[in-house]
Amino acid sequence: MELSVIDQYFEKQPSQNQAVLLFLRQYILELRPEMTEHWKYGTPFYYYKAKPFCYFHHSKKTGNPYMGLVRAKELVHPAVERGNRKKMQIFEVDPNKDLPLNDLQEVMNYLLEQY
Repeated sequence: MELSVIDQYFEKQPSQNQAVLLFLRQYILELRPEMTEHWKYGTPFYYYKAKPFCYFHHSKKTGNPYMGLVRAKELVHPAVERGNRKKMQIFEVDPNKDLPLNDLQEVMNYLLEQY
Protein backbone atom coordinates (compact mmCIF):
# COMPACT_ATOMS: atom_id res chain seq x y z
CA MET A 1 0.00 0.00 0.00
CA GLU A 2 1.36 3.38 -0.98
CA LEU A 3 1.68 6.13 1.61
CA SER A 4 -0.33 9.33 1.18
CA VAL A 5 1.60 12.48 0.34
CA ILE A 6 1.07 13.66 3.94
CA ASP A 7 2.44 10.42 5.39
CA GLN A 8 5.39 10.67 3.00
CA TYR A 9 6.09 14.17 4.35
CA PHE A 10 6.41 12.79 7.89
CA GLU A 11 8.50 9.81 6.74
CA LYS A 12 11.04 12.12 5.07
CA GLN A 13 11.66 14.25 8.17
CA PRO A 14 14.89 13.87 10.14
CA SER A 15 14.25 11.42 12.98
CA GLN A 16 14.44 14.03 15.76
CA ASN A 17 11.89 16.24 13.97
CA GLN A 18 9.70 13.34 12.91
CA ALA A 19 8.82 12.34 16.48
CA VAL A 20 7.84 15.91 17.40
CA LEU A 21 5.81 16.43 14.22
CA LEU A 22 3.96 13.14 14.59
CA PHE A 23 3.07 14.04 18.17
CA LEU A 24 1.85 17.50 17.10
CA ARG A 25 -0.15 15.95 14.24
CA GLN A 26 -1.99 13.65 16.61
CA TYR A 27 -2.43 16.42 19.19
CA ILE A 28 -3.98 18.80 16.65
CA LEU A 29 -6.27 16.21 15.09
CA GLU A 30 -7.57 15.25 18.54
CA LEU A 31 -8.27 18.87 19.62
CA ARG A 32 -11.75 18.89 18.10
CA PRO A 33 -13.75 16.52 15.88
CA GLU A 34 -14.04 19.30 13.25
CA MET A 35 -10.24 19.36 12.73
CA THR A 36 -9.14 18.03 9.34
CA GLU A 37 -5.78 17.46 7.68
CA HIS A 38 -5.01 18.53 4.10
CA TRP A 39 -1.99 18.83 1.81
CA LYS A 40 -1.57 22.51 0.88
CA TYR A 41 1.44 24.52 -0.23
CA GLY A 42 3.70 21.46 0.02
CA THR A 43 3.04 20.84 3.72
CA PRO A 44 0.43 19.34 6.07
CA PHE A 45 -2.22 21.97 6.72
CA TYR A 46 -4.86 21.69 9.42
CA TYR A 47 -8.33 23.15 9.12
CA TYR A 48 -10.86 23.77 11.86
CA LYS A 49 -14.49 24.07 10.82
CA ALA A 50 -13.26 24.15 7.19
CA LYS A 51 -11.07 27.23 7.86
CA PRO A 52 -7.22 27.28 7.91
CA PHE A 53 -5.90 26.69 11.44
CA CYS A 54 -2.18 25.84 11.32
CA TYR A 55 0.51 24.13 9.26
CA PHE A 56 3.92 22.54 9.69
CA HIS A 57 7.23 23.83 8.39
CA HIS A 58 10.81 24.11 9.62
CA SER A 59 13.10 26.99 10.45
CA LYS A 60 15.72 27.69 7.81
CA LYS A 61 18.04 28.97 10.55
CA THR A 62 17.79 26.17 13.11
CA GLY A 63 16.19 23.33 11.16
CA ASN A 64 13.67 22.99 14.01
CA PRO A 65 10.06 22.21 13.12
CA TYR A 66 7.39 24.80 13.78
CA MET A 67 3.67 25.29 13.51
CA GLY A 68 2.52 28.28 11.51
CA LEU A 69 -0.47 29.69 13.38
CA VAL A 70 -3.05 31.18 11.03
CA ARG A 71 -5.25 33.32 13.31
CA ALA A 72 -2.55 34.36 15.74
CA LYS A 73 -2.11 37.94 14.55
CA GLU A 74 -3.09 39.41 17.94
CA LEU A 75 -1.66 36.61 20.11
CA VAL A 76 0.88 37.73 22.70
CA HIS A 77 2.66 34.73 24.17
CA PRO A 78 6.35 34.09 24.92
CA ALA A 79 6.27 30.77 23.01
CA VAL A 80 5.25 32.32 19.69
CA GLU A 81 7.16 34.60 17.39
CA ARG A 82 6.03 36.87 14.57
CA GLY A 83 9.34 37.45 12.81
CA ASN A 84 8.66 39.34 9.58
CA ARG A 85 5.19 37.82 9.11
CA LYS A 86 2.26 40.24 8.93
CA LYS A 87 -0.65 37.95 9.82
CA MET A 88 0.72 34.72 11.23
CA GLN A 89 3.03 33.72 14.02
CA ILE A 90 5.00 30.55 14.61
CA PHE A 91 5.37 28.11 17.47
CA GLU A 92 8.87 26.66 17.05
CA VAL A 93 9.81 23.44 18.80
CA ASP A 94 13.32 22.32 19.72
CA PRO A 95 13.30 18.54 19.19
CA ASN A 96 16.19 18.17 21.64
CA LYS A 97 14.14 19.55 24.54
CA ASP A 98 10.89 18.55 26.21
CA LEU A 99 7.86 19.83 24.37
CA PRO A 100 6.39 22.82 26.26
CA LEU A 101 2.93 21.27 26.67
CA ASN A 102 1.52 24.09 28.81
CA ASP A 103 2.53 26.66 26.19
CA LEU A 104 1.15 24.47 23.41
CA GLN A 105 -2.18 24.10 25.21
CA GLU A 106 -2.44 27.85 25.86
CA VAL A 107 -1.68 28.69 22.23
CA MET A 108 -4.14 26.10 20.89
CA ASN A 109 -6.88 27.32 23.24
CA TYR A 110 -6.32 30.87 22.03
CA LEU A 111 -6.53 29.79 18.38
CA LEU A 112 -9.69 27.75 18.93
CA GLU A 113 -11.36 30.82 20.45
CA GLN A 114 -10.70 32.73 17.21
CA TYR A 115 -13.09 30.51 15.22
